[in-house]
Amino acid sequence: LVKLSTTTDKLALDVNAAFTRLRDNTNLSKSILMVGGIITGQAGSIVNWPITLLPGAFSPTGLQADIQIPAGLTFLSIAPGPATTAANKQIQAAPGMGFQRFIIFGINQTPIGQGVIAVVRFQITPTAIHSQFPICMTGPVAANAAANPVIMSVVSGTVVVL
Repeated sequence: LVKLSTTTDKLALDVNAAFTRLRDNTNLSKSILMVGGIITGQAGSIVNWPITLLPGAFSPTGLQADIQIPAGLTFLSIAPGPATTAANKQIQAAPGMGFQRFIIFGINQTPIGQGVIAVVRFQITPTAIHSQFPICMTGPVAANAAANPVIMSVVSGTVVVL
């Protein structure tokens, strides 16, 4: 996870402890884990929110999920992360009512490895001072090279406004 500023170190420690417990209690030999980042920003600023994949024993060759956009944040764009680029995949997003659906795909059977798979750019509303915005990911779907489903769990993330 991303190290936060000194004013939010306790939050970072709590999140890291929770993430470790979740990772240790999730059987990654049978599923994969997608984790939303925890980042900080100033009111009115643009922030880059990472999504990380922990593939376990079954690396997906494609996946999708919905990002629920809380009031106070505006979705600007989504870009592939290094793990997506390394697998020679593309990423696309489409809007829904209060969410953005993203899909990572490619015309190859290369598995997507561990690491940051996407970076989502949000604008924080100028009036959001000392706020926290949970960003939930829902409806995760993943498949392997044989087009068989891969079980995927998600951990939502947060934007903390300083």
